[in-house]
Amino acid sequence: MNLDAIAQAAGVSRMTVSRVMRNHPDVSRKTRERVLGIASAMNYRPNPMVSVLMSQVAAAKKSQFHPTLVYGWEHEVIRTRAALEKSKGGYFKWVKRRAEQLGFHVEALRINEEGMSQKRYSDILKARNTPGLIIAPAEDPEVSYDFDWDAMSSVTFGYSLRRPALNRVCLDYQAGIYKALKRLTGLGYRKFGLMLGKTTDDRIQHLWSSGFLTFHWEADLNCKSNIYIAETDSQDAFVQWFESHPFEVVLSYAETSHIEWARSVEARLNRKRACQFVHLDGDFMEESALFLGSLESCRRQMGEAAVELLVAQIKQNEHGVPDRQRSVVIQPELILNGESCQS
Repeated sequence: MNLDAIAQAAGVSRMTVSRVMRNHPDVSRKTRERVLGIASAMNYRPNPMVSVLMSQVAAAKKSQFHPTLVYGWEHEVIRTRAALEKSKGGYFKWVKRRAEQLGFHVEALRINEEGMSQKRYSDILKARNTPGLIIAPAEDPEVSYDFDWDAMSSVTFGYSLRRPALNRVCLDYQAGIYKALKRLTGLGYRKFGLMLGKTTDDRIQHLWSSGFLTFHWEADLNCKSNIYIAETDSQDAFVQWFESHPFEVVLSYAETSHIEWARSVEARLNRKRACQFVHLDGDFMEESALFLGSLESCRRQMGEAAVELLVAQIKQNEHGVPDRQRSVVIQPELILNGESCQS
């Protein structure tokens, strides 16, 4: 069964059938539904290898036209593109690299630029005929945007964008910390603590803490007090928590000051074994010799996956907010000091 037979049965041109199969926006809903209905009745199935071949042909062509994607971000400290490109905790350089490999340019456009309303931002995207928008994680764990989503394809990172529910690329926090605890257990460690800032815990929807609790629940261990969710970075509160538990490993976003506080407690209480610290984001681990290791950030893999997800939507003419949110999940690994990191 080919497109010509469907076109003849539907009373339309072969080009119209081809456009229907590619979800082209210029085809009316009535025509699309009629053609798809006839194709289904005729048991039409597209040949996936034809799509692969056409993609290879397109990639081989030296096109002079490179559509521009927009990387949208908001940050109170990282306010310029130069700062964004140098940021060790961002995705932009990986997004830019992968997009260029696929034939796209990327422009960074700050969402909370001074004098920039959401309406103006949306109007800029529309005026530029932006085919796709990638939204970076926000500091606000409950951020929402009101853009003209129907005019473009869009994806985001993580969990901070609560509305609308766009397709997204996420780090698998829950599985990552669960697997890290399993590996640490295999190394002989038994008593674990988890320290998080409340904003971080809220932004990732408590997935690190849930993975931590799941690991201990499976081992039939009560560990609720082993989790310290800090409203503010208080030495007194940390010391009180650390004194109450003879931890062997603490997983956290620990600064070197936290390790110094821990060593002070250990000396005062005459603890025989120093607690080890595992950083939850290897990109931000300073003085790595002080840490047992860290969890991968996977920002390269996430940046590349976001571009691939967005480009797939653009090619399928999938605009607007999806009926059902889809998530691409990247799983981090525990990297001990001396091991190589892939992210």
